[in-house]
Amino acid sequence: MSKTLSVVIPCYNESRTIAIVLEKLRFINCVDEIILVDDNSNDGSLEIVKNLKIENLKIVENNKNFGKGYCLIKGFEQAKTDYIIILDADTEYNPNEIKNFKSAFEENNDIDLIIGTRFQSIYPRKIGYFYHTLFNKVINFFFNLFFNTNFTDIECCLKCFKLNKLKNLQLSEKKFGIEIELVAKSVKDNFHIIEMGVSYIARTYEEGKKIKLSDAIDAFICLIKYRIF
Repeated sequence: MSKTLSVVIPCYNESRTIAIVLEKLRFINCVDEIILVDDNSNDGSLEIVKNLKIENLKIVENNKNFGKGYCLIKGFEQAKTDYIIILDADTEYNPNEIKNFKSAFEENNDIDLIIGTRFQSIYPRKIGYFYHTLFNKVINFFFNLFFNTNFTDIECCLKCFKLNKLKNLQLSEKKFGIEIELVAKSVKDNFHIIEMGVSYIARTYEEGKKIKLSDAIDAFICLIKYRIF
């Protein structure tokens, strides 16, 4: 029997891109369920989503803005499939690559988590901000140092899990620190993890990019927290 897959999308003020992402997902055969968690958007994103009338789309509405981690945890709670993949509501990542993640799971049943990597890929990569890349490399360096691993891109937002393994992690981070928590707890629980190259079209702050200096600080705090506890 074929395994099923859910896509969880956290969304906050992505009215310019969310329809593009969802329309692409509509035609990907291996996607059985789409769970969109709207984080109290005020730019009409939710209305756009509802007007698309996608059959396998489940919408969760937050009554205030909590953060990406909170949205992901709420989305994970709703999932009913074998695999679950995280996808952002912007167009930096290509939804069509979900098929590659699903195929990798089908070829190797021992895999528990696949993490996308933007830095070991055959795909073209748009040039983005230097300090974002520097931050990413520093975070990866210290994560690998603390956990004796060799990840290249733990902050990549494309992550695909076996749902039964994911639900054992007891996640708590409400903001962008969820990316660190997901990988740290997976490593501690001895997940079988692989990386897979993905394409990446970085957007600018003018185009809606939301990562801030405070998120970088939160990431370092999470690194220390999940190394100790």
